[in-house]
Amino acid sequence: MILFTSHNCSKCQILNDVFNLQAAGIDEITISDDNVEALVELAWNGLIDEAKKNLPILLDDDGNHITDMFEITQKICERITFLMSEKFNKQLKPELQESLIPNCVEGTCVLH
Repeated sequence: MILFTSHNCSKCQILNDVFNLQAAGIDEITISDDNVEALVELAWNGLIDEAKKNLPILLDDDGNHITDMFEITQKICERITFLMSEKFNKQLKPELQESLIPNCVEGTCVLH
């Protein structure tokens, strides 16, 4: 995932204050007039016009771009939940891993 942000964007600042994007595996690209790489990345993904209208922009792993703040927050939370469940499951003993309901990521972890 890539999150396009700007220094002048209050919504971008909120995302940075709330989430550790790096730990969530989300690359943050800050757009500015002197950041040529950021502008190239925007152009490569066809997002120049969108960035002129709206920031932040989240480019998900499927190549979809999201500009709605609620949806961006939801995607980031899903990514963090997935990473946490991966780490949690790796730390469990194999016999406990098999006894957990597969949809543990959705918060319904129980032994059966």
